Amino acid sequence: MTKRTQGLTEREGEIMSILWNLDRASVEEIRGRLKNRPSSNTVRTLLGIMVERGLVEDDGSA
Repeated sequence: MTKRTQGLTEREGEIMSILWNLDRASVEEIRGRLKNRPSSNTVRTLLGIMVERGLVEDDGSA
C-alpha cells in the first residue's frame, strides 16, 4: 500500500516517512534522520502543527 503525502510540505513528508518507518520517534531521532538537520525547535514546531492537523499524535513523553 502506498502512503499518501498529498497536502504535506516536503519536510512534513520527510517526517511522516520517518514515523512510518519507526512507528514512533523522539524529536532527536527524527532530527537525526532529516537531511540538512533542522534545529530541535523547528522539528518540535513542525510536529506541533502536524498534531493540530491530526496527522500525528503526541504520546506525551517529552
